[in-house]
Amino acid sequence: MAPISVPITQRQNATERRVTLNRAVTIAFGVALFFLLAGRGVLSLLGVSVHAFTISCGMLLFATALPMLFGQRPTALVPERGARCVGTAADG
Repeated sequence: MAPISVPITQRQNATERRVTLNRAVTIAFGVALFFLLAGRGVLSLLGVSVHAFTISCGMLLFATALPMLFGQRPTALVPERGARCVGTAADG
């Protein structure tokens, strides 16, 4: 959580940072709990088997990891020098 939360909350004071992180953890817990309880139902509603979902997740993981094996960094995640995040949830 720290690599994501530090740049997002760097301009907030300690109280705002705590509120932001508590909100993020609560939402992540809610989403995980929802899919824990209703995940199979959602997949069957969409007509996707658990095995097909597992295979597709493995393919996505492999496609993400392959460039890392060859030492390439994802260019979309590297911010430009002097860039600033605009329109984040922290802006209010």
